[in-house]
Amino acid sequence: MACSARQRRGSHPRRSLVPWVMRNHLFPTVLDLFLTDRPIMEPWVYAAAAIWAFERASRLVRHVGTIFHRRVILRAPLLTGEAKVVHGAIVLSVPFAGTWSASQHCYISFWSPALLARPWLFGQSHPFSIINVQSSRKTGDQSIELVLRIKKGLTRELADHIESRTTASGSETCTLAVMAEGPYGQSAETPDAQTVLLLAGGSGITFVASALEDVVQKIEAGQSSTNDVRLVWAIHHLSALCFKYSELLA
Repeated sequence: MACSARQRRGSHPRRSLVPWVMRNHLFPTVLDLFLTDRPIMEPWVYAAAAIWAFERASRLVRHVGTIFHRRVILRAPLLTGEAKVVHGAIVLSVPFAGTWSASQHCYISFWSPALLARPWLFGQSHPFSIINVQSSRKTGDQSIELVLRIKKGLTRELADHIESRTTASGSETCTLAVMAEGPYGQSAETPDAQTVLLLAGGSGITFVASALEDVVQKIEAGQSSTNDVRLVWAIHHLSALCFKYSELLA
């Protein structure tokens, strides 16, 4: 049984700006004061800086590669994704050279030049659950699919940007320059049982959706003895069904 529930509040642009100012202006000033006025703290400051640099370097590596069976799979750091707005959500498909499993997530940052006028949005990195699994019927690189609920701040600005571009071009989707870091998280292996029950609340369906697709693929491939899959999904509005309804009703 897999269970997921999620409720998040949107972030205000000014609230998002505070961490950016602290990271880029306040912290360097505090470090300089420590090194100048408190020489005894110098080893600790350097140790903390080394840990920070290692963490940044590790995350940079996850932007350009994935380790699979002791083999490093490299990918371009800047990717071109396809995005559309569907009933209060952004559906994003990003080509991904690598592997991922059910219920994993990745960090997505957006690098569209249109966001340069809003420095608190440009390059922000946020975690999103991957709602699909790799298809065993396809070869080569595949795409990860993500659903971003439109709230305030980043997602609202992105939705406005996507809608303006799709309206101008007359198409359903538009391209976005993104960076994908990951995947992260332990794979949630669906049990080989006769009945599998999946529970989700609201946007928590993004976590459960990949587990649902995983068990269906295993049944179709004859790799599972499951013959009854049940999904219980609590939602506020029927419009939430739109981005996965075809898979859920298939």
